[in-house]
Amino acid sequence: MSAPAFPPLEALDVHLVRAAHGWLELNLPNEAEAELAQLSPAAQTHPLVLQALWQLHAHQHRWALAHTVAELLVQTFPGDVNGWVHRAYAARRKEGGGLQAAWDALRPAVDLFPDETIVPYNLACYACQM
Repeated sequence: MSAPAFPPLEALDVHLVRAAHGWLELNLPNEAEAELAQLSPAAQTHPLVLQALWQLHAHQHRWALAHTVAELLVQTFPGDVNGWVHRAYAARRKEGGGLQAAWDALRPAVDLFPDETIVPYNLACYACQM
């Protein structure tokens, strides 16, 4: 499945998202968060921004926040497999979550993304652990 087309981000917002990714690669999440805090209001719900925010929360093991961001990704951009995978990953790790929650979050994606191997792979991993 080809990646869905998203509206372009402004150049400054692209720079801030890239900088945030760089800070996370350097294991400096506070700096990454500071970069994302400077994003324009119009960029706040862009899928690339939401994915960067998910990465930030996941890096800091803030799984409830990561799950909320991934849920927004799924609701806003249901044709992007990343939101579905991120939501399941966070559902497994957040308080009150677990393997069944991850399975339930990802299972609908099988029919939506028949050519994406990450979906059945992750479901198989969850199934093996249940």
